[in-house]
Amino acid sequence: MITPVQIDAVAKLIPGKEHVVILTHLSPDGDAMGSALGLKLWLRDCGCADVQVIVPNLYPDFLAWLPTAGEIIIYGTHKDAAEQAVHNADLLFCVDFNEPKRIGDAAELLGQTHCPKVLIDHHLNPDHVDHHLNPDHAMVDIVISYPEAPAACYLVLELINGINEVKGPREAIVPLEGKEGSKVNCPREAIVRASASKELSADAATCLYCGLISTAA
Repeated sequence: MITPVQIDAVAKLIPGKEHVVILTHLSPDGDAMGSALGLKLWLRDCGCADVQVIVPNLYPDFLAWLPTAGEIIIYGTHKDAAEQAVHNADLLFCVDFNEPKRIGDAAELLGQTHCPKVLIDHHLNPDHVDHHLNPDHAMVDIVISYPEAPAACYLVLELINGINEVKGPREAIVPLEGKEGSKVNCPREAIVRASASKELSADAATCLYCGLISTAA
């Protein structure tokens, strides 16, 4: 799904980056939380010393158990901390949303930084061309957008596997029962294998697995 060109482009951005910000959408669900936190933990393992996840508003209590969820910056109540994190950022990821309005007032953050930005999303019609606060610049520099993917977590895992040069979820698809007996393709075995081989920490694997399971619940 994700092309080698996209994997290579993101891989080249990561080395030497100390301050990374990951943004996700309003009222973050399991996929948003799992993909953002899983990516964060993997980036830390890659040597990015300061990786911050910013959400526009408070996430549900039932997701508070996720590893490092307590470190998340909530824009609605900690605007100054969010703005400082974005100001310091030398790399920014937009995860599980495809247009600025899906992050509410936090969309202002996108116009406050000129660092490279990467979109990872599975929704239709990404609005990545013109940002409403800065129409002379694209919202992001690299677009990884695949509506056929069942979840943002799926794409995050495939990107991680691609950069780590391990087999991606395309060779580890297993069916999960979804609502009313529907099937959702979920790369559970890829998560287990990546974690067992130390390509993915247990905490990162937990976050991604939670996000993937939530899409089938």
